[in-house]
Amino acid sequence: MAFDFEEAFKEYYGQPFIVPIPDDLDPELPRIVLESQKGHSQISITQINLSLNVLYSDDWQTDHTKGCQYILDRCNILFDVLNRIKELKPNFCGLKTMARISTDFKSAEIISRLASVINFDINDSDLHDVVVKFTHKIEDKYYNNIVYQNYRQYKQRDSADGIFKLPDSSALEEGIQINIDFNDRLAFNEVENYQTDVFAAKLIVEKGFEYLNSEIRRFRELNNAENAK
Repeated sequence: MAFDFEEAFKEYYGQPFIVPIPDDLDPELPRIVLESQKGHSQISITQINLSLNVLYSDDWQTDHTKGCQYILDRCNILFDVLNRIKELKPNFCGLKTMARISTDFKSAEIISRLASVINFDINDSDLHDVVVKFTHKIEDKYYNNIVYQNYRQYKQRDSADGIFKLPDSSALEEGIQINIDFNDRLAFNEVENYQTDVFAAKLIVEKGFEYLNSEIRRFRELNNAENAK
């Protein structure tokens, strides 16, 4: 099986690394890992799933069309190798992606603005962090999971015991984080003998990025409106 993956991905990825894990251990642990030649993506293969993990470069983080097209192109390769291994029939697939919108505000104001955008009533001035999740059913086929939260980013530090202080005042950046998980698990749950394919995967990628960009615009428009006052 590793040879099939190596042949399919050899144009973009190095030789597969076989992880020496006994078959009876957790089936979600990676058994085969492939690193891309430029170091921005990784393919991880477990006993029950295959995933493409991408860390976008700085210029791609501000141009989501590049990331979307990158994953669309890789869909063809992923499903091609699955077709070669006839016993592998994917049941469902999904796109998980995350975006961060940095602001000049502090936690209390960020949480207030987050609540305003998602129409969520928060009446607690002592809140330090908030995480809110919504799951919507789309077209009776897809789940669109959206998680909103505030975040802080600190400068990396070294510590002999791995423990160090993180006062709020030392945060280099604060803002709102949006996580999207768009998938066709709903169809798998409700439709007898449902199996996903490359066409469904590409549609999921496109729709997932559409929902992410829509959420980003909502928060940016609010910030722009507030700053204009």
